[in-house]
Amino acid sequence: MDYVTAAGVIVGLIALEFSEHDSFSVQPNYEPKQEMYNRISKRLDGLKDYSVWRRALVAALIASAFSTLILYHRLPSVNEWLVFGGVTFLIVYMIDSWFKYHYIYYNVQVIEAELHHFNSLK
Repeated sequence: MDYVTAAGVIVGLIALEFSEHDSFSVQPNYEPKQEMYNRISKRLDGLKDYSVWRRALVAALIASAFSTLILYHRLPSVNEWLVFGGVTFLIVYMIDSWFKYHYIYYNVQVIEAELHHFNSLK
């Protein structure tokens, strides 16, 4: 696999991941309360439902390519990519899953409770 193809695959996966989660937009105009509630609620649902495995896959592909470039001064073969990438994928997947369920999910629940309280106010 040549450098251009490997870089293209990695850049394509990163672009796909960012476009999937890009929901930020600046809206300086006044929004009605219900529209603001719906927009924030939708973003919170996106935080709970993001795909851990895709992020881990992108990290594994990048880390395996860079580690082989640093150690052997070449791009990895398919077997090296599977071994380095597989180990990196498992490590990143486990760490990211732990972080999601012990930190992000709990904080999203707290924010949702406050958001429902805000919506119930007149």
